[in-house]
Amino acid sequence: MSYDVAVVGLGSVGSAVLYEIARAGRSVIGIDQADPPHDQGSHHGTVKAYRRCYYEHPDYVPLLDASLACWREVEDAAGEVLLETTGGLYIGAPESELVAGSCMSAQRHNLEHSMFDHAALRDRFPQFELPSTMVGFFEPDAGMVYCERAVRAYRRLAAGGGAEQRINTHVIGWRDDGNDVVVKTDSGEIRAASVVLCAGPWMGSLLHEHGIRIEATRQISSWFAPAGQTMCRPDVMPLWGVEIGTDFYYGFPMHDDAIGMKVGRHRPDARSDINDLDRAIRQGDGDDNAAFVAAHVPAASDRVVAQQVCPYAMSDDAHFIVDRLPASPRVFIIAGMSGHGFKFVSVLGRLVAQHVCDGAIDPSIEFLSLSRFDRRA
Repeated sequence: MSYDVAVVGLGSVGSAVLYEIARAGRSVIGIDQADPPHDQGSHHGTVKAYRRCYYEHPDYVPLLDASLACWREVEDAAGEVLLETTGGLYIGAPESELVAGSCMSAQRHNLEHSMFDHAALRDRFPQFELPSTMVGFFEPDAGMVYCERAVRAYRRLAAGGGAEQRINTHVIGWRDDGNDVVVKTDSGEIRAASVVLCAGPWMGSLLHEHGIRIEATRQISSWFAPAGQTMCRPDVMPLWGVEIGTDFYYGFPMHDDAIGMKVGRHRPDARSDINDLDRAIRQGDGDDNAAFVAAHVPAASDRVVAQQVCPYAMSDDAHFIVDRLPASPRVFIIAGMSGHGFKFVSVLGRLVAQHVCDGAIDPSIEFLSLSRFDRRA
């Protein structure tokens, strides 16, 4: 049997693409080496951040607006909450990338926000204790996406729309034979008119022959018991990020799915081959998270209740790659989400599905195309 579309990877964005293609009435099959949601890729960890005042690049903001609308539509279809608004607090020196970049993005796109000097920051958010040189930037529309809940919802909705899903199936490779794209798996070949490759940290092995580098990074998420429940509720503690020196730490308030208060440190340079990645918690893992919490987040206790290894899929410039393969236009790739991609899952799923089905790429994602690397070269 041949399909209109085959989707390789059913985690973050793959599950959304599968649903949107099925919703468009096309025959589609999704393939995954495990059974998402699971703890082997990048989509686990109970919650991921949703932010609008995007310091990484202001061109992401229109996508974020569309993403929010898509999340709300999927919530209605699934009958459950997938994105909870908590507000977002970003702390750093006034000239830091986090604060200055968020402010620039907010001003460019006329987004609601507030600035706090150090004294006002301590009064408004006593959960934190930070150097007197730091200020706070607050956006009310930020929040957290329930990531594993979202993957389950997308897969359930996709199945209801007629999508076939082949789990616990390893993709060995693929080829374009001029008529179809043939996906080779450990249980046989699958033919499709088009293929979407979105295998997260495994994309490097699928794309290296095309000169596209995607590397995995080993990230540690830690969950801390709160010192006081009332200080860590979503109505009083927002999603937060702190740029201190050259380090960036982030965290979330307690929530219904929480085993503790989630805290992590963004470590984009801890790169390794996904096949050699140590997924076990080692001695010393999370010590940096614990030291940061002990020094700067008195609302949390120093008692770690859980830790997880989460591999990010990093592109060379830490921005997503969303494009057709130049050598094989039947193959569309979504790669290098680089630790900040889950909030975009809903809109990327829709835009990529529209592009695969109708052929026209939306101009809002042109800045994520492969051509940017050619321009820089």
